[in-house]
Amino acid sequence: MQVTRLRTCVWVLVLALAVLFCGRLNAGVTASISGTVTDASGAAVVGAAVIATNLETGLATTQTTNGQGYYSFQSLALGKYTIDVQHKGFKAYQKTGIVLEVNDAQVVDVPLQVGQSTEKVVVESDALHVETSNTQMGEVIEGKQMTDVPLLTRSFTDLLFLQPGVINTASGMSGAYAGSFISAGFALPQISGDQNSGAQSVNGMREAANGFILNGLLAQESGYSGAGAIPNLDSLAEFRILTNNADAEYGNYAGGLINVVTKSGSNNFHGNAFEFFRNTDLNTANFFAAGQRGAYHQNQFGGTVGGPIKKDKLFFFADYQGNRQVVGETQVISNAPAETLLQNGNLSSVSSALTGTVQGTAWANELTTQLANQLGGQTVTPGEAYYAPGCTADGAGGTTKCVFPTLTLNPANFNGISSKLLPFILPPNNANGTFSTSAQKLDLTDNKFSGRVDANTHFGLLTAYYYFDKFDRVDPYWASNAPLYPGFSVDSNGHTHTIDLGNTKTFSSAAVNEFRLGYFRLDTKFNQPLGGTGTTLASLGFAPGGSPTSPGVTVGAPSVQGVPEIDFNNWVIGVPSRPNRITENIYQAMDNYTRVFGKHTLKVGVQYHFNQLEENLFNVANGNFFFGSNFSGQPSETGSDIVDFLLGAPTQFVQGQSYPSYGRTYYFGAFAQDSWRVKSNLTFNYGLRYDVSAPWREKYNEIQTLIPGEQSVVFPGSPIGWVFPGDPGVPRSLAPTRWNNFAPRLGLAYSFGEHEGMLGKVVGKPGSTSVRVGWGMFYNTFEGATDFNEIGDAPFGNYTGQNQPSFASPFLQRGSGSLVSNPFPVAPPPKNFSAKNPATGFPYDNLFDFFNAFGTIGSSPAFNNHNRLPYAEHYELSIQRELTPSDLLTVSYVGTQGHRLLSSISANPGIPSLCLQLQSAGCGPGGENNIYTLGGVTYAGTRGPFSTPYINTPIPTPTGPQFIVPFGNDSYFSTIGNSVYNSAQISWKHTAKSLYVLLGYTYSKSMDDSSGYGEQINPYNPRLSRGLSAFDSTHNFVASYNYRLPFDKIQTAKLLTHGWEIAGVTTFSTGLPITIVETDDRALTGTGFGGPIVLPVDTPNYNGAPLGITNPRNNPNHYFFNIGNFSQSALGVEGNANRRFFHGPGINNWNMTFKKITPIRESMALEFRAEFYNLFNHAQFVNPSGLVPGPLGTPAAPLTNFGQVTVARDPRLAQLGLKLNF
Repeated sequence: MQVTRLRTCVWVLVLALAVLFCGRLNAGVTASISGTVTDASGAAVVGAAVIATNLETGLATTQTTNGQGYYSFQSLALGKYTIDVQHKGFKAYQKTGIVLEVNDAQVVDVPLQVGQSTEKVVVESDALHVETSNTQMGEVIEGKQMTDVPLLTRSFTDLLFLQPGVINTASGMSGAYAGSFISAGFALPQISGDQNSGAQSVNGMREAANGFILNGLLAQESGYSGAGAIPNLDSLAEFRILTNNADAEYGNYAGGLINVVTKSGSNNFHGNAFEFFRNTDLNTANFFAAGQRGAYHQNQFGGTVGGPIKKDKLFFFADYQGNRQVVGETQVISNAPAETLLQNGNLSSVSSALTGTVQGTAWANELTTQLANQLGGQTVTPGEAYYAPGCTADGAGGTTKCVFPTLTLNPANFNGISSKLLPFILPPNNANGTFSTSAQKLDLTDNKFSGRVDANTHFGLLTAYYYFDKFDRVDPYWASNAPLYPGFSVDSNGHTHTIDLGNTKTFSSAAVNEFRLGYFRLDTKFNQPLGGTGTTLASLGFAPGGSPTSPGVTVGAPSVQGVPEIDFNNWVIGVPSRPNRITENIYQAMDNYTRVFGKHTLKVGVQYHFNQLEENLFNVANGNFFFGSNFSGQPSETGSDIVDFLLGAPTQFVQGQSYPSYGRTYYFGAFAQDSWRVKSNLTFNYGLRYDVSAPWREKYNEIQTLIPGEQSVVFPGSPIGWVFPGDPGVPRSLAPTRWNNFAPRLGLAYSFGEHEGMLGKVVGKPGSTSVRVGWGMFYNTFEGATDFNEIGDAPFGNYTGQNQPSFASPFLQRGSGSLVSNPFPVAPPPKNFSAKNPATGFPYDNLFDFFNAFGTIGSSPAFNNHNRLPYAEHYELSIQRELTPSDLLTVSYVGTQGHRLLSSISANPGIPSLCLQLQSAGCGPGGENNIYTLGGVTYAGTRGPFSTPYINTPIPTPTGPQFIVPFGNDSYFSTIGNSVYNSAQISWKHTAKSLYVLLGYTYSKSMDDSSGYGEQINPYNPRLSRGLSAFDSTHNFVASYNYRLPFDKIQTAKLLTHGWEIAGVTTFSTGLPITIVETDDRALTGTGFGGPIVLPVDTPNYNGAPLGITNPRNNPNHYFFNIGNFSQSALGVEGNANRRFFHGPGINNWNMTFKKITPIRESMALEFRAEFYNLFNHAQFVNPSGLVPGPLGTPAAPLTNFGQVTVARDPRLAQLGLKLNF
């Protein structure tokens, strides 16, 4: 009743605000100027006329000071302004050179002097101003700063890290842009084909917690919360990241709020034309490319133009950018299988890995047949070793009997399918055992356009903006779990539209309203197979599926059929198993209303957007095989993944069938914010925000979740615990929409006045030193990926995994030879069907047989029905000091805490003690789903609480007694994570005619128990998952600069000597932490790979010795740390190593531009640029693998790539550019 009453009150409030203000809030793309007009005695001057004039458009706004002598211009367009003040009996006053930036809140106090109004006092504004009223943290990057520095992709998202608190690289934990730990197919392609999404941590918040705002409205894809639109860099006026303690007008995101504003036209025509060119001859080779320079050809070209349509009234701005790129991608496969192994079957190179034993009678019999011509009449027996030093074929003389006593596997005895696929696996071509190539090329075409119109009318300032981007990208490698061998190229293509309409209306000198209406659309196809498709599963030798008794592979997606995806420990072959198409529409509206009352500036507003996120995913429709334990969590048959492959012994096979998903959500926000100028040097900012952010639902209710002990009434025959929208306690969004999310914001800004003595020397002149403190709460939205990760679960599709299957017939258990019912194909479900809405021919009233046919029930991660919105607390203390009119120093303490962070946790983990009890019955790593019999009791695996540990008692069902169907490793998305971040931050900004410098340094520590919604938390002891955040970086220094060389003083040969500049970005930072996990399920919890980010929770043992950090350049196998300090955990016990406790290789990078600007005439100049990225060709290493799949070997004879650095970022790249500016 209380919730209903609260909800009713909320909607009454919404309706009232909508009627009053007509719309929604998002983020201001305007700025403000306020101040107090006083006489020589300090008394307020009432009734003074104050005029703010935009020098670019000629628009003048007039106010009159109130009873306190106070004036406040709100919602001013960005640009250059003058302030004029007049009052009878006083000299006229004018302040020039005021530059308003996005979200700026400048204070201009005016001291009038007694005199004639015909006399004028003119004051020039300082180049920099101390923040004396605004308590939001964040730096503005202006358009000139953006285009001055070298940018490889010419994307504003590559400049986010220029200010303190922003990490300069992504960990990959957000799910947005792959990285080595993202499940194939779940990562979106880059925006515009090659530009980063801005998924970077801001002040310890997750990489998916940022909000991207373009001209006041949302421009963000909802799947992983990355930037959805990245306009031409030359079309941007500026952008600002609000990094901490944003005002109450900002909501729905708990990380950084990136506010981007595009250029508008003015009373003068202006613009440019540009071309940037790169080719292979200008570059160096990647560190791992063995001296080979991959092809590199790029042309980026375009231009901008803006100006008046009608002077002072109507303006336009338009731009275009094209990008054509062909790049040879460097790919490195570590520990590639030896040529003698692939061609001759010589197993000596993997002998130390052959620790496995023959599992199962059926497999032993199959090996006896397969290897008959090399066994010498011997038979293979269950439990027999594959190899041990000194072993023999017959075990005579007390020796160990083994399958490969001579370490030879006759190539004629290779599995038939493996023989056909073997040409795709290439041996090392480098002395260190790696295979590398730069021959395969990426081919990208991208075109983007935008246009903007601004009109000064009696209705107010009207704005219209349109953005369009279309790209097509052919990639030689798709985002696989491990490096992909060449031959499996894919195509990705898509387009983006943004429409933004706005009106800013001044009602009086004290009241302004901003209204915006917008639409955003993203339509992207990715991972569409090209290479590897000229074959069929049948031609490779796979048995057919298609019915419950057919043990082979059902071809669920004939259009993308080819070499199936096969994942080994260190490499992958095959076409991607998850080609995808995502379409998103966002409809949005906002309204902000500002009114000045005395010394209070009150701002209120509302915001609404409705999101449609549709996904059409081929969810492993043609199957996916795994060899080795790294990505399956199952123990290797022989101990070597490549030998398993040659014999035809996969560790796991997964297959799914899903149908389009239609995700829906909405967001409503309302706020009230007051800026109270308590005194001339003290401002109190306080506000309250109200957020309603609905969890994602599916249009046709084709999602499910898990609730222990609950029997579904929507589908009465479903297993207990498997429930759907409409079941008791299960709304359409699985978790209820919460209506009590209130977020207060507080900030205090104090600037020092006149002081003498030592204090006066420290704080300087009045207004040159400020102290700011702030605290606020920020709610965060749920990623849309949580919805489309739900698709394909029974009865709306299926996703199933078979452990230790046969290769050709994966629904045959390899060890026992028993048939597992093949559930494919699954008929497409009728829309909105249920027991109350039956569908002809579909068993809506008895799904028990339907589920029983699946064997073990496995689901994509369920969304916990108790979830609540994640939120964060921000707090800061900042001291800002103007050292000179051109130098501004800021020193800050900044902290955040994240609460109720969305994370993954196993809903049904294995019970280690039960598995240890069942060891004699065969239970061991990866065996949590198997059925065991001991002491007359039959056990349906070792999981709980959803699985019943024993099933010796049949239960009644509508079709007769049945055993309970066991659940598998089903996991939850649950809001159970927490984080904490503390930092010291220093920023120094210098602006002068010839030199601009922005320095930022951050010393910080970020800790959490889950760094992304897909990273699992230990289900038995969450504290074991606590450690460094995946995006933690202890030290982070960045400098951006532009210097006009002093050659202008030379008065001869001006055409050659004048106009030279250098600019650059220099970065020194600690590397990101290395995530250490054990993938072989020694802990017997069966928690491997339960989410979209393929990381189990198990960790290995660490002996506590010094890590032995070394430079990867200085050892042949490029180890970063001593792998001898780590070992497998004991059976049934978690290892003692923390998941993340040390950092990987750091960054030492210099990007530089050398420019020559040659004037053509007064308003036109030609700019030549030579740009270098990684100028000193310093190898910037990516973190080594932290996966422990089993025995590690030694650095001299490694069995895995654990601890090895195998990837380096770009070497030195060079680019030439030419720009015509007018």
